[in-house]
Amino acid sequence: MLYWSNLGDHLAKLKATLDEQMDVVNGLSDTIDTLASHRIDGVVRVLTLITILTAPLTLLATVFGINVDLLPQKFHSLLFVSVNVMGITLTLILLHYLRRRNWL
Repeated sequence: MLYWSNLGDHLAKLKATLDEQMDVVNGLSDTIDTLASHRIDGVVRVLTLITILTAPLTLLATVFGINVDLLPQKFHSLLFVSVNVMGITLTLILLHYLRRRNWL
């Protein structure tokens, strides 16, 4: 009878140790998930910033890329330079706004 009692005590200790180890593994898994989430947030923030900063230039390139006769690109020789200056100015204004709001 003493043998079965000792065996039961050892099994109870083993179960308690396994439960503790399971809690440690679950805690480490949660930590890894949190770290991965923070890393993904950083990547999404950078990609969003790149998209926002290139949006004004993309819009201007799209508008002035239309093949219609109403656009003044035929009539003025400095239109290409003015479009580039407008795009860069809009991008710099957007960059200044984002820095002022402490988003950069």
